[in-house]
Amino acid sequence: GRQPCCDKVGLKKGPWTAEEDKKLINFILNNGQCCWRVVPKLARLLRCGKSCRKCYQWRMAGHGGDAKKPP
Repeated sequence: GRQPCCDKVGLKKGPWTAEEDKKLINFILNNGQCCWRVVPKLARLLRCGKSCRKCYQWRMAGHGGDAKKPP
């Protein structure tokens, strides 16, 4: 089967913090989009690549920091 995207050991789950949002957005603005699997490591986030991708897409869709909605 397919390899998992990450080992998931020590990764955060649940709502993103404002600091995590800032790190992710700043990384994408400074470096552009790249392979989502490497974004967490390069941006120094304790999240998996899928979580980073979903969070970024959610924010770019204009949902901002609405705590009642995903991610």
